[in-house]
Amino acid sequence: MKNTLELFLITYNRKEKCHLTLQTLLAEDSPVRDLPLTILDNASTDGTSEMLAGFAQKHSNIRLIRHTKNIGGNANIARCFEMAKSKYVWVLCDDDKYDFSNWKECEQLLAQNPPAIVVANYKKPEKGIAHLFRQLSFVPAAIYRTDFITSDTLINMHFSISNLFPQLAVAAAAVNVQPSLPILKKPLVTMQINPGNDSYLRGTDTQSAVHPLIKEMFWSLGYLRSIQMLQDSKVKRACAELVWAEDYSSFFSFCKRWRAITHKHFFVHYFEAIKLLHGKAKWKFMFFVPFVYFLFFYSDKKGLNICLFGFAKTRIWKYRNQ
Repeated sequence: MKNTLELFLITYNRKEKCHLTLQTLLAEDSPVRDLPLTILDNASTDGTSEMLAGFAQKHSNIRLIRHTKNIGGNANIARCFEMAKSKYVWVLCDDDKYDFSNWKECEQLLAQNPPAIVVANYKKPEKGIAHLFRQLSFVPAAIYRTDFITSDTLINMHFSISNLFPQLAVAAAAVNVQPSLPILKKPLVTMQINPGNDSYLRGTDTQSAVHPLIKEMFWSLGYLRSIQMLQDSKVKRACAELVWAEDYSSFFSFCKRWRAITHKHFFVHYFEAIKLLHGKAKWKFMFFVPFVYFLFFYSDKKGLNICLFGFAKTRIWKYRNQ
């Protein structure tokens, strides 16, 4: 497997979580213990870099790369795929749960030379192509064959950094060739939910001087933009409908989650969503979001406000317990 599969691990200021992950990957009974492992440290400042250096000294298969500047979490993901040289590559995160008890099945599937193998199962990818592609938005969800990382894929990947899902460029390239990717019966990795992880998602905090459209990017819009890399129009439609049906319990909730009031670039996102959505969802979104835009109230330190035409914020009620 040493010449077939290589691992990449991305990290940034996650000393304790990264330490636990490396202990799992490098344990005596770990089947990936001796595989080539490249760690991309995104200029950590919390002691992560020193901890990683200690692991690198003890394990000769570890290649440690510490960026001199923080390039953002998603750019770090893209760099992993760009650097991959083995036949297959698996990009890992530093805060998920790994279980290698089903590694033999993974080896058997790799021997069959598929475009990718789905090794995670938090969104039931066996239900169909839309669920599978939704699954692949999770970075370590699949092991990919590197011959799909072409120049076109890399261009799409770097563009998708601002969409929050650079890995979906590789996923789309694989799915366009073989929609029914093999799925492990028992997953190797399970995503750990990290509330308030917005800064890690972008690799920076919301106060940084990054482009406002990047700061305001959010899951649903970034994912809808990523779906456009799929070639089959029916698959695109199925993916868009799944976003609509699965991630939001009601239409009103969907509109609120688009943060139509707080976004300074509301109209940019609004008209792009109209273009990306399909069928009834498009028309509902087109007419109902403006309605929510004018009527939905939100709270802040000063009280409840209503936003009119995206320009003026008028305070209509003030907290009584200030």
